[in-house]
Amino acid sequence: MPTASRPLATVASCLVLCLAAGCFPGSDPSFTAASPADRVRAAERAGDTGDSTAVPYLINQLESDDAAARAAAVDALRELTGESFGYVWWGPETERREAARRWAAWYALGASGSASDEDPESTSPAD
Repeated sequence: MPTASRPLATVASCLVLCLAAGCFPGSDPSFTAASPADRVRAAERAGDTGDSTAVPYLINQLESDDAAARAAAVDALRELTGESFGYVWWGPETERREAARRWAAWYALGASGSASDEDPESTSPAD
């Protein structure tokens, strides 16, 4: 490699490593984020940390148009509750909706033990 391009290659390598390591501020994972990737990260974090206050947001995310968001939501719900209610994130839309309704009914009955005053429907982004 010519010596003139070596500094450029070094800088490029450092930038790639910094991005991969999270040296630069990224977007904040949130259930209300416009980015499906941020909603996926929020669901993963909820499942990993045992955050049962996220249950209504996860249930809402089951209706997402984004398959990754749906998959992350049901995985986190299973981790948090041990339930699935027959929800299959890749299944036909009608079956997903029925299972999402079962989740919502379960939560409405107070089964999660973490009822929230905030309505996740009113704060979720349009997919």
